[in-house]
Amino acid sequence: MPQRKNASMTDVARLAGVSQSTVSYVLNSTRPISEKVRARVLAAAAELAYTPRAAAQALRGGSTNTIALSVPDGVGGADGWLGLYLLQVTAAARARGYDLLIASETHSEPQSILDIMRGGRADGVILMSTRPGDRRASALEELGMPTVAIGEPLEGSLPFVDYDFRRATALAVGHLAGRGHTSIAYAGPREQERRGGYLYVDRTVDGIGRAAHDAGVRVSSHFPEDDPVADDRAFRALLDRDAPTALVVTQSFTATDRLIAAFIDARHPDDPRLDIVTFGTSGLPGDAPRTVAIVDPVDTLARAAIDALIDLLAGRGSVSRIVSPHTLIPSAG
Repeated sequence: MPQRKNASMTDVARLAGVSQSTVSYVLNSTRPISEKVRARVLAAAAELAYTPRAAAQALRGGSTNTIALSVPDGVGGADGWLGLYLLQVTAAARARGYDLLIASETHSEPQSILDIMRGGRADGVILMSTRPGDRRASALEELGMPTVAIGEPLEGSLPFVDYDFRRATALAVGHLAGRGHTSIAYAGPREQERRGGYLYVDRTVDGIGRAAHDAGVRVSSHFPEDDPVADDRAFRALLDRDAPTALVVTQSFTATDRLIAAFIDARHPDDPRLDIVTFGTSGLPGDAPRTVAIVDPVDTLARAAIDALIDLLAGRGSVSRIVSPHTLIPSAG
C-alpha cells in the first residue's frame, strides 16, 4: 500500500486489524499490549507514515529532548497564576534534561500543538486547563501522541495529574464550620474563567458546594469581574445582603487583597467572628486577621506531570495522580 500523508488513527487501526484504542495504547505505552499486536500496529503506522514523530519514537526510541506545553488562549492572563505554572513546569522539565516549547491556542482548534508534534519538534505534550469537549485532548489521543494533562479530562483515557479540589474545599469549609460559622462568602475565580467552562473552576465550585452541604453551612458565591469598580459594587452588595461572617477567596494577583479588604471593612476588623481562608499557589496575602491558607503545590504538580510524561516516553506506562493541598497555614501573629 502506498504511503499517505495525514493518515489517521482509524487508518492505522484498520490496516493493523485492531481498535483505535489499541493503537493509542501501543503508541502511548499506556497499557500492556502483546508483542504480536504491538508489532502489527507499529508496522501499520510505519507503512502509512502515520505521525512520524510518534511512530519513529516507538520504532527507534529517538528523542528531541523537548516537551511541548499546550496552554489555551486567555487562561490566567489577568490573574498572573499562569506564570507560576510555566516557571515550575519549565524547572521540572529542565531537571529531567528536557527543554520546554510552549504552544498557545484555542480548545477547539489546536493547530499549533498538532503542527509541533507532526513536525517532530517535541517528544510529548503536557496539556493545561482542560475543559469539556477539549479538542486538544481528543486530537492528541487520536494521533497517538504521548500526552499528560494537568487537570483530569472528562473524556478519553489520557493520563493526568490533578489537584485534590475536594480535599482542599473540605479543609476550608471544615475549618470555618469548626469555628462556628454558618454563613460563608466564597469569592472564586474570575467570571471569565467560569464562563469558559474550565474544569478546575467547576471542581472548586462543586467542592465548595458539597462541603457546605455536608457541614450545614450557607455559601454566597462571587466571581470577580475584570472591571474592579463594578466588581467592588457587586461584592459589597453580596456582603450587605447575606452578611457572611467568613470568607473563602481564591488568590489572584489582581483581586484577592481588594476583596479581603472589602470583607474586613464590611464586617469590621475587630469582629471576633471574622475568619478568612485563601486558596492559591502561595502563602498568605497582606495582614488580614485570622487568615489561613490552603496552598496548591504547583511545584509538586509540575514535577508529577513531567515525570508521568517521561514514563510514557520510556515505555513504562503512566499512572494518574491526585496531589493533595498543603496543610492550613496560620498567619503570623
